[in-house]
Parts: sequence; C-alpha cells; structure tokens
Amino acid sequence: MQTKINKLMVSIHWATVILIILAFISIEFRSTFGKETLFHDVMKTSHLYIGFLLLFLIILRLVVRKFVEFPIIGQRVGYNKFREIVAKIVHGFLYIWLITMPILGWCIISAKGTYTIPFGLPSITPVLAKVYVVKIKDIHEIFAYIGLAVIFLHATVAISEYYILRLRSEK
Repeated sequence: MQTKINKLMVSIHWATVILIILAFISIEFRSTFGKETLFHDVMKTSHLYIGFLLLFLIILRLVVRKFVEFPIIGQRVGYNKFREIVAKIVHGFLYIWLITMPILGWCIISAKGTYTIPFGLPSITPVLAKVYVVKIKDIHEIFAYIGLAVIFLHATVAISEYYILRLRSEK
C-alpha cells in the first residue's frame, strides 16, 4: 500500500475545507447589515458560486480518486472492524453530502427562477411555487447542519488519529 499521501488529493481536501467554511460564513452572515444591502447580495451570490465550485471540486476529487490510491490514516493506525465500517459510512456520507448540497442549492435557484445560475449552467428544475422552494431550502439547511456535525466528527477523529499515529511512530 502507498504510504505517502498524494499532494493533489491533499490540496483538493483543503480547498474543499476552505470552500465549505466560506460557504457557511457567506450564508450565515449575509444579513448582517440588512437584507436590502449590497453586502447581503454579495454574500448570497458568493454562496451560490462557492456551492458550484464545491460541486466541480468534488467531481474532480472523485475522478482523481479513481486513478490515485489514497491511503486512509485509519488503515495505518490499525482500525478494528467496527471502526473501519464506521469510517467507511462517514466517508460515504461526506461524499454524498458534498454532491447533494450544491445540487439542492442548484434546485433552489432553478425553482425560484429569479437568479442567474453561476457559470452559465442550465436550470435543472422548472420554476416552482414558493411553498416548494421553501421545502427545498429547508431540506438544504437541515442537511447543511447535519453535514457540519459529521464534518466535525470526521475532523476530531482525523486529528486525534494523526497525533496517535505520530506518537506511535516516535516509539
């Protein structure tokens, strides 16, 4: 098994982390100075573009993963079977989340029919009644917070394992 972590995958990973943080900040602080301000519009538009950049980045990540072996730290730490299964479930959830969130956002702006879709992409849903747009937005928001909780879990375990791995290798 490859022991060095591929630099491209690491770069994609950290770019993904930065974009997720920026997406969260842009949407959470968009109304800081009121809804009828340029700041609000810039933050909302930034959120849309960041979401599409995340979608493109995750597609790139999946393509790269197809061709590059990427060792999982847990495999080197020595997971038991239960932890290995949990790690695979979390990993799978994160990929699904990273694909689903931008697509839900794309559905929202398509269903509203009031935004120009970033990068000239087509609408993926017809314009819908406001009640349906609100339901999609609610799903997007709930799924966002669930995803952030899983990311926190993932980061906590990854950081602790990184230090466990380092301590074990120093012995």
